[in-house]
Amino acid sequence: MQPPHEYESADQLLTDIKAAARRRGAIVAWVIVAVVLIAAAAVAITLAVTGRDDAPAAKPPSAWDVEQAQRSAAAKYSPSPSTVTAASRYETGEQLISDLDGAGILCANYKPIDDPIGAVERGSCNVAAYEVTVGIYADQADAAAHADEKAATLGDAGLTGEVVTVVGGNWTLGCDERALCERLADEFGGELVAVKY
Repeated sequence: MQPPHEYESADQLLTDIKAAARRRGAIVAWVIVAVVLIAAAAVAITLAVTGRDDAPAAKPPSAWDVEQAQRSAAAKYSPSPSTVTAASRYETGEQLISDLDGAGILCANYKPIDDPIGAVERGSCNVAAYEVTVGIYADQADAAAHADEKAATLGDAGLTGEVVTVVGGNWTLGCDERALCERLADEFGGELVAVKY
């Protein structure tokens, strides 16, 4: 151990303190580099032992997770339970979407479609990550005929697939994903209609 050093001025003391801090800082920096290198080596060894050459990717939240979070938030602000029935009738898509929201199904970013064919009003919105087509018709018969008419049009164009729709009083909810329409029918009401083309 060295004997204490006597300083002739505060400047000398300050210079000595700065030099010691630089030395300690360099030591700390080297310790951090060493720890990072050891961690990287441990990861490389683990990947080599398991036969994997990639790090596991974080799984993004599914559309269902996002929808559940949205529904949970919507339920907190819903003043009362939904009184929607399959026979409910609507004048506009916005009215239908309002009842969907009241039932805890967030149908966001509604965009009306100009000049809807066969409907009084038609538009689309997003339920979780899925697009849903909302149709309002003059009556229940027109709503019920929608899936058959759409399937015939698509079939005539040489396409194959299935039109999946939830049909209510004078409204429809069309889904690209059958499971989504099944959930909408279960949670909101209406009849699930699926027509192959």
